[in-house]
Amino acid sequence: MPSSWLIVQDETAGSKGEMPHGPQRDVLRLILDIPAEVLTGVTSHLDPPSLLSLSVVNKRLYDHVNDDGTWHRAFAQQLLGIGFQNDLHDCHKRLLLRREAKTWKQEFIARFHLLKKWALSRSSTIRHIPVHSGISSMHLMSNDSALLCASTAYGIVSRSLPLTGRILTGYINSTGPRIGNGVGNPNVEFAPNISTCVLASDGATAMVLWGKRNGEVTISTANKAVDLSRRGVGFLITRCSIDDEHDGPVLGATWDGNNLAVTGGGDGRIKIWNPQSMRCLWTSDQQRCDLAIDPVVKVASALSTKGLIIGCTRSGNILMFTGFAGSFTPNVKLGRNHDDVDSDSVHTFSIPCPSTSPIDSRIIASLHIDSHASRAEPTLLAAYENDVHFYRITLTPDDAGELQFHIDTFGDHLFGPLSCVRPFFANRPDQSSFILTGDRMGGIGVYEWQGGNIDSTKGAIRPFQRIEAHADGSTITAIHWDGTTLITGSSRGTTHVFDGLRFQELRSFASPTPKFRGRGHAPPVDPNDDGRVRQILVSPDRDVMVASVGNAVLTWKAGKVNKNVSGGVRGRIPIDGSIHRKKKGHGGKWLQQAELKESIADSRHLLEQQPKNLRLAHDKSQEHQASHDVLGLSEQEALEYAIMLSREEPVHNTYEGPSTTIECDHSSSPEHPVTLGDAVFCWDTDDVSSDYIASKSSDSDLIPITASSSSSSANGDVAFSPLLSDSTPSTSAEGDVHFPLISGNATPVKSRGEGSSRPSQISNNLSRFSAWNIPLLKPAGLSSPSSVHSAGSALSSPSQRLVARSTAAEDEFDEDLRLALELSLAEAISRGEA
Repeated sequence: MPSSWLIVQDETAGSKGEMPHGPQRDVLRLILDIPAEVLTGVTSHLDPPSLLSLSVVNKRLYDHVNDDGTWHRAFAQQLLGIGFQNDLHDCHKRLLLRREAKTWKQEFIARFHLLKKWALSRSSTIRHIPVHSGISSMHLMSNDSALLCASTAYGIVSRSLPLTGRILTGYINSTGPRIGNGVGNPNVEFAPNISTCVLASDGATAMVLWGKRNGEVTISTANKAVDLSRRGVGFLITRCSIDDEHDGPVLGATWDGNNLAVTGGGDGRIKIWNPQSMRCLWTSDQQRCDLAIDPVVKVASALSTKGLIIGCTRSGNILMFTGFAGSFTPNVKLGRNHDDVDSDSVHTFSIPCPSTSPIDSRIIASLHIDSHASRAEPTLLAAYENDVHFYRITLTPDDAGELQFHIDTFGDHLFGPLSCVRPFFANRPDQSSFILTGDRMGGIGVYEWQGGNIDSTKGAIRPFQRIEAHADGSTITAIHWDGTTLITGSSRGTTHVFDGLRFQELRSFASPTPKFRGRGHAPPVDPNDDGRVRQILVSPDRDVMVASVGNAVLTWKAGKVNKNVSGGVRGRIPIDGSIHRKKKGHGGKWLQQAELKESIADSRHLLEQQPKNLRLAHDKSQEHQASHDVLGLSEQEALEYAIMLSREEPVHNTYEGPSTTIECDHSSSPEHPVTLGDAVFCWDTDDVSSDYIASKSSDSDLIPITASSSSSSANGDVAFSPLLSDSTPSTSAEGDVHFPLISGNATPVKSRGEGSSRPSQISNNLSRFSAWNIPLLKPAGLSSPSSVHSAGSALSSPSQRLVARSTAAEDEFDEDLRLALELSLAEAISRGEA
């Protein structure tokens, strides 16, 4: 029976001051005659406002609604999905339940109004940029709703008010407030040597744990960190001593409450610190892997509750240290403080990496200690990047008292690698522990952490529930769950909000970073950082959401929900009788129009750029084809030619000869003029190809010509090297007719008469190196200068004159050859004089 009909009946009876008569009274009596169990099933479908309205109908309905079991059934029906005829204590459906109120009535009403705010509130989002680079971590202070944002790239922590977008002046850094004016000067306030940063707060005091690349550990403490009445920020720096520093960079750090801090370094050691004095309380042994130092990249601590700490090395191995149960419990009566550590009671356990991925890809992503497990049987959670599974490691004592570890595998390989793993351990005995995972396909998996129906012998334990959080298939990068809402962030910067129990989507938020589609605008996000959602925070009241994307922070508050007014005359005319027109909620229509205009402009810009890009690609293709047409080669032939040249280069590098050879085909008869073949002259012997060394004919002579070095040509001088005259002792007389003999030990002979017959086309600036204008040297192996005279006369032979009277192309080629010969002769003469 609808609750509105019952309310109308009650209003009719109250207005007349008596019970209804006739059919109405019979209907009401029929409703009251329904058994209590059936009536409970009917009222389980009513929301809290309807149940409260039903309680004012009469005494019996008042007693029915006042029963807490009625509210329990309504809560289970609407929020847990447990039907009227089903068991209220269904373990799977109550797995995610975290009850906080004392009665089910208070629990149902509080959740109903909070979910209604998240779904129907028209509050606008607030975006601000607190730091100048990507945000590495955030911390939401509960007292003033202030936000701390850390940047390890610059080594600063900013303070802002997320609900207003105001950024307070000054940063908390690791160098101290005495440097700079606290206005964020990058030249004096930023510290780029920060490797890790962990944020915490104690009331209005902000505490920052810094780990540096040189192994130093520092803590910054700022009392009244968010004080709007003063300019800048005042904080205290506490540094560790040099003897207590890590020998390598600090790679992992965490807070254990507000009284202890734990760090892991590149030296393979784990250290426990006292934040008040920054004194190292305990240091582990150095960890090694295959005789090399194995750095500790991630740590987790439960010293105050379990008396143990764990760490993961770069190789993927997990270390656990137990025996700190009584060492870090302050006791004023016994005079014990944090400086008393019994190292003999500490036990070390090394657990090999449970992942089967290669060693290079065993990067730890999540490492947690089960807070609900007993101290005698500690339980750990480990998840690695690019792995389709995550692992539960349980340590149980055997009969001899030694701890033995057991590994259980969770995951489903059908959905690919896991991108995010968040555990939610139970805090009370009536609660259950579960794990939420996100994959690269936009899905969320729910795993039962403990239970009697888990059988790990059949392989990996699969999720008992899975939802599609992001329909676009983007990777899940951040997960937050607080019992009321489930908030997920993706790699595209979008954020989705779901009901924490039923997983029904309430609302979604776009990325706070604007999209620039190549129109000349500089993106506001750090170019080295991606646009994914890194972290999601929710206030203790569960009505404020803060998400970080790149260097921007998105804030949204669930405001009040206006009462919806039905249509008709009552909807058009207010109840108070005024005839003013009803105000319409705008709901940010100007923002929708602005986004629409921006999308239209972007689309037009893309349409304009598309033909330009096509035309440019076509022009490049035509130009490329034209270059091939000029060479007369096809694409494949040009590629083969380039490959051939690349193969010749190693051959040329192995050539050790100091000189180049010129092949000359000659004939002693005047009827056969001298024909010069493939002659080559190079200024650098490194550029000589091996193809020029081959002989052209069997009866040709090889004349060595030494080229100048690269260093000599760069200085403007020509350096000459001695010729290998001993390498050709059996030179024929026919070859001597055309070319004179060259030797490093020759005596100078005047031969200007022969040199005057050279053509006049040779350049003046190169004529000073002419061998014909320099006196020849007498060879060491000759007894008379007759051979030199015959060699000089050979230059004016008929064959040489026939070559000079050849075509224009042959003359130009002959001039180059003559220049090469001149330089070779001049070099030989110069070496002889030295």
